[in-house]
Amino acid sequence: MKDFRAIWGENIRQARLALSLTQVELCRRVGVTQQALSKWERGVNAPTDEYRFLLARVLRQTIQGLFPPPVIELSNGEGEAA
Repeated sequence: MKDFRAIWGENIRQARLALSLTQVELCRRVGVTQQALSKWERGVNAPTDEYRFLLARVLRQTIQGLFPPPVIELSNGEGEAA
């Protein structure tokens, strides 16, 4: 299963490219460094709530669409997903 940060990062990248924005252009609009954006897009880090709202607005996406909630797998007690 993919980590939620990787999913969020890919969503950010795809939305940015759909608007033909470079990382530098998106960084200027959101007010972050290119290093921070790169880490978000690669799934190394996740943006804070403040930046999630800004990214969604700038990228013309909904919060839920851009940042779906993480899925928690439940175990049946034997180390396998239920």
